[in-house]
Amino acid sequence: MVVNGGCFHNLIIPYNNHVDLTNYPNMAGKAVLICRPNSHPFVDRTLSLEQPVKIGRSVARARAAQSNGIFDCKVLSRNHALIWYTNGKFYLQDTKSSNGTFINNQRLSKSGEESLPREVSSGDIVQFGVDVLENARKVTHGCIVANLKLYLPDGKEAKASPSSSVLSGVGSVSMEELYQLNQHIQEALQREQMLQTKLASLQQLVQSLRQSVDLGWKALIAEDRLLSRVEILENQLQTFSKNITEDTLRDELRNLQEDKSVYQGLAKECLQKVLQEKLDVVQKCQDIERALLNTETECANFKEVMERDHEELKELAQKHNSQLLKTVELQSKLQNTEEQNKDALARLEAENEELSNEVKRLLANEAVMHEKIQQLEASGEIVGRQLLGIQSQLQFNNHISSHKERNGSTEDVISKNNDEVMEEDTEKDVTNTMGLLINQLTEESINEQKKTKEVVDLIGSQFSLLQEKMSKLKQINALEAELEANEDKLSKYKEENRKLEQSLCSLEQIAEEESNKMDTTIIETTPLQLSCPERLTNGPPPSNKESLQSQIEELKESISESRSKMEAMERTIDLLQEDLCNAKQDLSEITKTWLLQEEKLQEAQNLKEETEMSVNTLQEQLKSIDNSILHLQHQEKFELESEHISKHKEESTLLRKQLQEAQQMAKQSKNEATMVKEKFRALSEELEKVKATMERSNMNTATETPLDNRAAQELAAVRLEAASLHSQVLALESQIRKLKLESSQRQQELAENNDEGTTSSMSNEDIIQQLRLRVREMEEELVLVKEKYMAFNEKNIQLEKELTNLKQDYEAVVHQPYFNVVFVLPLLVLFIAMTIAFHPTLARLMGTSDSSLPNS
Repeated sequence: MVVNGGCFHNLIIPYNNHVDLTNYPNMAGKAVLICRPNSHPFVDRTLSLEQPVKIGRSVARARAAQSNGIFDCKVLSRNHALIWYTNGKFYLQDTKSSNGTFINNQRLSKSGEESLPREVSSGDIVQFGVDVLENARKVTHGCIVANLKLYLPDGKEAKASPSSSVLSGVGSVSMEELYQLNQHIQEALQREQMLQTKLASLQQLVQSLRQSVDLGWKALIAEDRLLSRVEILENQLQTFSKNITEDTLRDELRNLQEDKSVYQGLAKECLQKVLQEKLDVVQKCQDIERALLNTETECANFKEVMERDHEELKELAQKHNSQLLKTVELQSKLQNTEEQNKDALARLEAENEELSNEVKRLLANEAVMHEKIQQLEASGEIVGRQLLGIQSQLQFNNHISSHKERNGSTEDVISKNNDEVMEEDTEKDVTNTMGLLINQLTEESINEQKKTKEVVDLIGSQFSLLQEKMSKLKQINALEAELEANEDKLSKYKEENRKLEQSLCSLEQIAEEESNKMDTTIIETTPLQLSCPERLTNGPPPSNKESLQSQIEELKESISESRSKMEAMERTIDLLQEDLCNAKQDLSEITKTWLLQEEKLQEAQNLKEETEMSVNTLQEQLKSIDNSILHLQHQEKFELESEHISKHKEESTLLRKQLQEAQQMAKQSKNEATMVKEKFRALSEELEKVKATMERSNMNTATETPLDNRAAQELAAVRLEAASLHSQVLALESQIRKLKLESSQRQQELAENNDEGTTSSMSNEDIIQQLRLRVREMEEELVLVKEKYMAFNEKNIQLEKELTNLKQDYEAVVHQPYFNVVFVLPLLVLFIAMTIAFHPTLARLMGTSDSSLPNS
């Protein structure tokens, strides 16, 4: 079964059906390519590697199928790569592809170059080509990314690569996650390029709009100038067409002079007010700039603090990875020692059974030998009695023969001699038989005594061995007692783990409430499988007494080593507790700094509100002065106002020319007073329009200021969340380190004490498995918290960008009244010039008096 992006695919691999495949060395292996979520979509492929299989792009002659390596993907080359199977190994080669071939995110060769054959393993991540962005249609073409599963000819899965197994066992950052990060980075770069192109096009549009607006503005000014000139000429024609007497002229001149004096006083008062307000506004602008510089410096300091925090997080992640590797090594050593201890216990039990059987057999032999000895003793007594009877008969026969010799004849003597010879023969035979019997009895008794001595010696040696085994069993009982004490310690650690799990659950609930829109991905870690050197050696057969003594000494040494390690573990626990205290102090200091920074932000916001209040008051004061800007604000936007400041000098020169023209027109005609009145009415109307526009602009600024406050509040809230998540991540990492160190220490203790019994070893293995599961859960939760922390950082960056944009818009709105004042000033100057032109004393002083007027 293979997992593909959340879906399960059952892959049925044909087995050998009990056929000896060693006789068929040319049978082919199989390769299965399983689609990954970040890949160009394709159906899973099963490739039979009887011959090298080509991987490439589909063309008219070669179409994509489930049994070949042809893919309907524009990123691949026609002959992209080759995969084959030889001598029990699988190889992959890049055949001069343009976009490259990758194994575990490592490229095989450069573009257009053929690579060397690279051995691949089951579980590797294979990528053919890279994602390509098509600029014309703005479409990205995906590459082929697949999980590679390899199967040998006998149906078994090939070995996994050591890099992938180690990384998956570590459980911190797998190759898949690194590859996904690389893909996300590439997508971000492509999006950044697209945004840059869009920004460039928008900047070009803005420049073209500015140029068109400038041209329109110039055309409007020229049109207005021509219209005013036409009106002046029409008024002159009307005045010249009338027949006016001197008295009427004098009355009109008096009225004009009075109007001129009134308008001149009003203009002077307006100019004084405008100048005073301008000075106030300049001072406030300087204050705002200073406050802005201070806020920028504070933001730079905040960024430095954030960078330092990121670096510290990276260092902590590296330390975490090193600790994970150490735990993996210790777990592998623990597994090996457990296996060795089990083997040694099995051997000792077998030897103990053999010795007990031998003792029983020897005891039975001893009982049989005792019975034989008793039987031989009984038979020896019987033979002794028979010998005594035979001796008595011989003595009686000798006595009879001596008596017959005394009383008998010669015949009797001959017969006696014959009888004597016969008796002597019989005596010899009897003595020989008796000697043989005695020799046999003595030999049998000697042999039996030797055998009994050997049996007794064997029984003594086996008894000494049994005594040694009893002492060893006593040591094992003592070790079991120590194990029970360690189990009590483990129960305490379990309670601490439960407390940590409860705290983690509460943190998860808080994180879920804060980020409901985030997608969480659970990283599944695989069990750790590594090997380490052996500690205990296998003992020789139980008959050798010296080998058993050496084993007992080795066991004593291992016990002393375990005790020393226990002391070292207690020391490390104390050191870790000190590190935890230091980390907590650092966390408290960091929280204090964050609080100070938040207070500074609040002060900056208060300053901002004060500046907004002052700007509002200035805008209320400027409502009575601003004139004739309604049609300009309808045509122009906030972005064009910055350019009008640079063109203010050109407009002032034009206004000077207009003043000269107005003076010349004042010399030529006397009836321009009526035109001034009409101009005054037009200006008053424009003033009313400008007031309405300023009220609208104030409404816009009033709507923008709460947006700034909202953005600032959101930024402060996000920073608080980031700080809290940062502290949570640090606390979780410290807790995970502590748990892993404790679990490694407990595993070492269990490994050293595992020789004491199989029953206790089973319970310890269950505890170790529970600890491993908890460590994995903690690692998964840490990964989730890290992802949430990254998401909140991105949100924080977006809010900072929005705040900068709002500040720019706010500055544009703040400077808008100044621009309005700048545009009003030329009209005021023109008005003053027109009034000065009709004032007699100033006209004489400035040389603008009309020589055609009659002397009064």
